[in-house]
Amino acid sequence: MRSMSTTLRMILIPLALVALLAAAASAQPAEEESQGAFFDKVSVDIVNVEVFVTNKKDEPVTGLTAEDFSLLVDGKPTPLTNFYAEAGGQVVTLRSRDEGTGEEEGPASPAVGAPIVEERPEAQRLHLMIFVDNRNMRAANRKKSFKYLRQFLASQLDPEDLVAVASLDTSLVFRSDFLKNRDFLGRILDEVEKGGAGEAGLSLERQQIFNDLATGDGFTGNDREILSRIQVAAQTQFNAGKASVAALGAVINSLAGIRGRKAILQISDGISTNPGEAMYEAWSNRFGPQGDYTSAIGAYDLLPDFQELGRRANAAQVTFYTLDAESNHRSFGRSAAYTGGLENVITSTVLETSESNNRAPLELAAIDTGGRRIEASGRLSQQLSKIGNDFATFYSLGFRAPEASSREKHRIEVKVAGKGLRVRHREAYEDKGEDRRSGEAVIAALLYNSIDSALGVSLEPLASRSGENDTRVLPVRIKIPISQVAFLPQGEQHNAQLSFFVTVKDKKGNVRPVQKIPFKLRIPADKFDEAQSRTADYELPVVLQAGDQQVAIAVRDDIGGIGSTRRLEL
Repeated sequence: MRSMSTTLRMILIPLALVALLAAAASAQPAEEESQGAFFDKVSVDIVNVEVFVTNKKDEPVTGLTAEDFSLLVDGKPTPLTNFYAEAGGQVVTLRSRDEGTGEEEGPASPAVGAPIVEERPEAQRLHLMIFVDNRNMRAANRKKSFKYLRQFLASQLDPEDLVAVASLDTSLVFRSDFLKNRDFLGRILDEVEKGGAGEAGLSLERQQIFNDLATGDGFTGNDREILSRIQVAAQTQFNAGKASVAALGAVINSLAGIRGRKAILQISDGISTNPGEAMYEAWSNRFGPQGDYTSAIGAYDLLPDFQELGRRANAAQVTFYTLDAESNHRSFGRSAAYTGGLENVITSTVLETSESNNRAPLELAAIDTGGRRIEASGRLSQQLSKIGNDFATFYSLGFRAPEASSREKHRIEVKVAGKGLRVRHREAYEDKGEDRRSGEAVIAALLYNSIDSALGVSLEPLASRSGENDTRVLPVRIKIPISQVAFLPQGEQHNAQLSFFVTVKDKKGNVRPVQKIPFKLRIPADKFDEAQSRTADYELPVVLQAGDQQVAIAVRDDIGGIGSTRRLEL
């Protein structure tokens, strides 16, 4: 286990990580690959959908059983293979269906108030990412939100829930691994709270433009002069907003390889989908309409970026929550700095445009993934409690993924019996190949030390040697317990097929593309029983550059379908 001083770190991640995390692992051909694969593997993918059920008062509903739910995938009724429920952070039912007999395994669904029957499986442990958008948040709003956020982390989460922190300052910063230590997380939040308000300059320019339109100050009466300022401000805000959405997408992508329940809580003043639209409407109110917003200002629309954000969250099986730190997006219309002409320039329509442009996109991402959008109003504590209810009381429905088709994205619809009940869940899932899953897992190990021990693999760094062009070559001995690997008998030998996935991160947070190395393991049939107590060792040469700090390696048993991920500190 690493010390706290090691865990508290600032890893600067370039926005190019978005493309890296979305790309498939690059494959290198295995020896004798041209002769064809020597095994046949039948893969069965079980998809789990987290479902939240509330009544008309938005209170969580407990006591439902599998028979109360119906599931449609791409519009087709789909039977459940697994059913899991928690109420108030306690497991109340855990059931799976034996596909061979059709009989249910595990305890029957209990009645409301029945005693606890199971412990929480590791696959249901919550991983919560706190994403602080310092670039788009005023200092006063950050301070107010953090006061209640600290209370939420201390009182609303299960002690076993894991929390990580990332922030967007001048760049994207991953602040910690996933941790249980709430005191240590509090110290991380203290550091984040000191972050600068990158939005301040943009807000001041926007405020000044509204003031000049209302008062007639700041320009010589030429309507084109101030329109030019609006065009520049809109483009500047659009570029900043696009970078912010890309950073948020990179964080979501980085969570794809985490096993278990995943949620992200974004804290921000909001990112306008159409920056400049409200300013243009105010300009039109003063000088008269002259064309539409797009022709006058430009095609600055971030809505497609937010829609893509929701798709990525669903693909990564991440539930999206957002805390709108700006409680009133209409407040600029009541500024004491405005004098004269205000009611005719900054109309209710202008205020509504500003509000919807800031609130709608994040609400859309939350709805798409089954999450929530809350506001930093006087009831923020109660609203955060609703997110806490989601984490503690939920249902998980498992189903067998449809056979591969030309469609990658699949729509999900969940219905529940009972009047007045409301259901939230992610609206889609995506088919992923095994290489993509393994690539995501090794990146999660690199960024968060999220390791998997299913295959029992261990890593042993050996003495490094000089490489070409000022590099070092670090041989890493990968030790694989033979008893954990699936072999297929073929004639006088038993054969296994493994794949290694490796990536490296430097001190600036740059993550190199994931490389795949296939590996075939053959054991003579007469030595197979004896080999069960041994390990298969493979020395993987990892090329390091100056400043490289961590290596992550995943090993996948291509026949057995299980794997392990490990991270090395250099």
